[in-house]
Amino acid sequence: MKKTTVNGVMFSCPTYLVRVKDGWQVRMPDEPTLLFSDGVYGGAEKSFEEALRVRSLKGPITGLSYPLAERERKHKKRPTGIPGVFLCEKFPKGKNVAEYQLQIRVPGIPIRTLYVGTTNTWENHYEEKLAEAKGLREQFVLQLLSPN
Repeated sequence: MKKTTVNGVMFSCPTYLVRVKDGWQVRMPDEPTLLFSDGVYGGAEKSFEEALRVRSLKGPITGLSYPLAERERKHKKRPTGIPGVFLCEKFPKGKNVAEYQLQIRVPGIPIRTLYVGTTNTWENHYEEKLAEAKGLREQFVLQLLSPN
């Protein structure tokens, strides 16, 4: 969770709650921005409390900077059908064929790479490796969301 200091006081800001010049804003996707001014609420602490209360009504608050994608982007270069799993084509130095790999990307967890195959073999192994990548992503998401 992002931390912001105002007048020497540290605030933990959940996703979509941000500090602006003289107050706090709740910036939910596809909704109008809501401003909680320090002058109206009697200071940074009270305006933060109200903004946090309103933000908590809009959806669950997690420790993530941004929520995890629930569906794949529409304009993904090589769609895999799974958000956070990317098919990458690499051209190793000195080789005449490309290598294909699946990268599993979950915020806060190092990128995990699964080798799929070369230009000649990757299509034969793709479905098996994609299922493995899907399982790994699910494990990473559970690991990220579970309390320590």
